[in-house]
Amino acid sequence: DFTYGRRIRYFCNRGYILRGEGDSLVCDLDERWFGNVPTCDIVRCNPPVAPLHGSINLAGVRFQYNQRVPYSCDQGYKVVGSRFGVCNENGTWGDLPTCEIDTDCKFEGAVRPTCGYQNLGVAWTRILSHSVPDGSVGFILRSGFGAGRQQSSSQLLSPRIPRDSLLCIKFYYYVREMPSDLNFILVEVDSEGRRTTLWTAHTLDQKNQWLSTDIVFPRSNRQTQIEFKVTQSAWAS
Repeated sequence: DFTYGRRIRYFCNRGYILRGEGDSLVCDLDERWFGNVPTCDIVRCNPPVAPLHGSINLAGVRFQYNQRVPYSCDQGYKVVGSRFGVCNENGTWGDLPTCEIDTDCKFEGAVRPTCGYQNLGVAWTRILSHSVPDGSVGFILRSGFGAGRQQSSSQLLSPRIPRDSLLCIKFYYYVREMPSDLNFILVEVDSEGRRTTLWTAHTLDQKNQWLSTDIVFPRSNRQTQIEFKVTQSAWAS
């Protein structure tokens, strides 16, 4: 019953904001609605922030209600949390995921044969081998020689490890031969390129069986990386 003095109010659908001088009109003496009709504008979000060690694909994205943006992580890291941010009615993108070091190597998958590690020098290859001592199926990485069997270096370089991280690593290695000039080492490389050898194989290590090593890395105020390096035909898991 739209009679004199009656008031109507305007509301916007979810994801829209009311814009105007007010949210209501009043029926006046001249049988007209007094006031200006407001508008409903779509909610907009500020550009989203990429997670540390990650990125966002913003191609074709309009920063407004119900738009989605995909998050991804750098090589060797995995998304923890939602892989998508959605611009909500509050003008935010929701909880930001984090990118954590991916320790699930999935060596059985051809897409990520080295668990985010970079193959440097003579490429390492993987073949199914004996079961390791803890009963899980073992895969091994084998270094090789360059053309004409000239000695070459094979390196596996890990993704970057955040500063102040407390990290321990357990790995199995299997040596068929241990010539005197073997150089099979585990090295910590900091963000300035400084290298610290944390472990090395020895000629007295037992041959043709799986051996294991546990290493605790000291905290560092710089980002670091782990490097496995071999300069002869040694095998390691």
